[in-house]
Amino acid sequence: MTGSGAHRRHRRVDLTRSSDRWAIVAIAIAALIALLIWSPNIGGRAPGDPAAVAADARIARCGGTAADAEFAFTIPRASDYFLYLPAMGRSPELDLDRPALVVIYREALAVAHFSTPAPSGAKPEPTPTPRPSNVRDLCVYVGKAGEGEINYFPDVSIAGLRATPDGPVLVAGPAT
Repeated sequence: MTGSGAHRRHRRVDLTRSSDRWAIVAIAIAALIALLIWSPNIGGRAPGDPAAVAADARIARCGGTAADAEFAFTIPRASDYFLYLPAMGRSPELDLDRPALVVIYREALAVAHFSTPAPSGAKPEPTPTPRPSNVRDLCVYVGKAGEGEINYFPDVSIAGLRATPDGPVLVAGPAT
């Protein structure tokens, strides 16, 4: 039967035909592009990777470098800190509608443990007490570098930490 009412016969993929080879290549490229779009971490940085904000001058203002940070990321409004750090507790000083940089340090940050300057010539050091595995020191710099406010928070639980409000939880554990 010929014409518009005819059914097309299904043919098998034959890799000896160049049209079939190009169709397979096109499908593979489309699948790779789709994977990259829906999985931004492939070939990119992990959420909260300090390298993503390493050039941000606010990291130095917090008293460290991207190499010192375990996690670092920006948030559009400081007042939404609880979406990113649900176990942190209430911090009224962050109730501001300005963007912020959150830096979470691997090791205790000396400046976060001292509210008064150390005696002349003495270098402040954090008290060497064991901490739970999900407790860190952090700095939240609110505003632009040089024009913002530095906020240090020692011994904060980072359980439930997210680098994006709807992203994956980066640190598991009880929200204590």
